[in-house]
Parts: sequence; structure tokens; C-alpha cells
Amino acid sequence: MSENSFVTIGVKHFKNWTISGKSMKGTSGAVKKYCNILCSCVVRDGKAYVGASDGSLQVWQGSSITKSVKVHSGAIHALCLHEDKLLTGSSD
Repeated sequence: MSENSFVTIGVKHFKNWTISGKSMKGTSGAVKKYCNILCSCVVRDGKAYVGASDGSLQVWQGSSITKSVKVHSGAIHALCLHEDKLLTGSSD
């Protein structure tokens, strides 16, 4: 991620956007069919961390998942970066 990019998330939706001048270009990511993305947190190292309905914490680089770890038995509804720690909030 850079200062000219952002992500949008939602039901079976992850899209990485880049702004160039007065135009925007979006690249869709491949989201698992059974999984909805509920929250995200973008950090300076160019990665987007997202919380999913299946309890997994996913790491996205651009429009690709680079890592997915099951960290909760319930859906992850909140992510917060505090100092050097990523905190998660779940329904479990």
C-alpha cells in the first residue's frame, strides 16, 4: 500500500485501488467462496490485514492472499494496530 492506494472490503469482496491523477484503478482479489471479509487494517509495510467471517486473519499483498491463519472460532469483527501489535475482536 502507498499513500495513493486503498482497499475496499465486504461480502466476498476485496479490491485494491490505486489513484493516479484523476483516475482510479481497482484490482479484485480472489476471496474464498464461503468467507466474507468483515474488517481491515492497512499498515505501512504494504500489507492489508483482514478479518474474515470464518475466524481467519488474512494477510494481503496487492490483490493476493499471502497468509491465512485461523485465530478465532467466531467471525473477526474488529482489527486495531496498536504500536507494533495487531489486536483482533471476535464474536467467540
